[in-house]
Amino acid sequence: MTLRPRRWSTRWIALSLALLIACTQVGCDRESEKTPAPSTASSASTDGVATRQQVKAAYDGWYDAFADAVTSGTYRREDFARYSVDPKLTATIKDLDKLRDLNVVYRGRPTWDAQVTSLNLDTKPPTAALRICLDMSKSTPVDKTTGENLKPAGELPRFVITASAKQLNGKWYLADSTTQRTTPC
Repeated sequence: MTLRPRRWSTRWIALSLALLIACTQVGCDRESEKTPAPSTASSASTDGVATRQQVKAAYDGWYDAFADAVTSGTYRREDFARYSVDPKLTATIKDLDKLRDLNVVYRGRPTWDAQVTSLNLDTKPPTAALRICLDMSKSTPVDKTTGENLKPAGELPRFVITASAKQLNGKWYLADSTTQRTTPC
């Protein structure tokens, strides 16, 4: 009996890819469901504006590293450790490994607009909530070898992601996120 290597069907890869993208944004854990949403505890002071910019910079840095990784097919853990902590850090690495194993890269770079919706500077550690509009309209998942389009049918081109961040040792890090694929933005 001769064993042939298993060939992944386009449908299976597209389904796996949709799940993988959702897992990357969500972190695929239940811990975030147990964490209450941060309360709004900031003022419109200069410190509040600077803090919001730092939180936004953490998300922007993480997503910039993520966009580089999915378009090139390569990454370094350190690129994500600069901007995220567990559970988000570990989930991101696992999801990028899955994309690599499926031989998937993205053509075109996704864009995003992250806004800090609340700060809670009275907790230990301080926390923040973000709302992100992710635009995938010019970014398409493809098989790295064949170039075959693997974009799931019916996927919204722009959708909402909510995220949480926390401050550790004076620096803000992305901690978790949830993709709302059915909520357009």
